Amino acid sequence: MGATNFCSEGRGLTMANTFDVLVNDARYEHGHGGYTGTIAEKNGFIEVNVPAGVDVQTFMNWIENFDYEPGVVPLKHVSYVRELSRRYNDKWGPALGIKLSEPPDENGFSAFVFFGFASE
Repeated sequence: MGATNFCSEGRGLTMANTFDVLVNDARYEHGHGGYTGTIAEKNGFIEVNVPAGVDVQTFMNWIENFDYEPGVVPLKHVSYVRELSRRYNDKWGPALGIKLSEPPDENGFSAFVFFGFASE
């Protein structure tokens, strides 16, 4: 069996709650049999902090493409991105999660994104 990358966004009171909702939604949409290539295959996440001054999408691209685009990541971020890339590429390991909105909206909700490789 292979793996494919996924990226799931959601809003919630906490990162953990949002992750659980996204996993349950993916299992509802894709089934509970495994190998869906979605966040449904993940049993946890690691919260990732985006370095100051770096755009979230750029940072996610560095992680996803670290092994394929040498020299793109600034030297001061290489070791952090290398470690996150290793975790990103582990189809059996946890997803990576980033908080997108701060402060929360008027209902106390924040936006989060979870990404990584998942078995398919």
